[in-house]
Amino acid sequence: MNPFKSFPQSKFEVVAPDGTVRSSGDGIFTGKQVVVFDSSLVVTAGDEIRRALPNGTEEAFEVRDPRYFDKFHGVDAHFQIDISPREP
Repeated sequence: MNPFKSFPQSKFEVVAPDGTVRSSGDGIFTGKQVVVFDSSLVVTAGDEIRRALPNGTEEAFEVRDPRYFDKFHGVDAHFQIDISPREP
């Protein structure tokens, strides 16, 4: 059983530098990283991750370093995506 599946997750979109939506999914936002348990996610450095907040506003983050990890010792395959906040 994956111990991280019970963590709260937020819906997000991955937006390419040209403005097209590259991918979308659910992820665990930790402040400096997003953890995503969807191995089909398409994300590269320089992309933007956007998520809607409950108050109707949107957060935007720049993708710094997306790393993929294979399944290991009960933790499903996943991405750990280093992010930094984008100024509005």
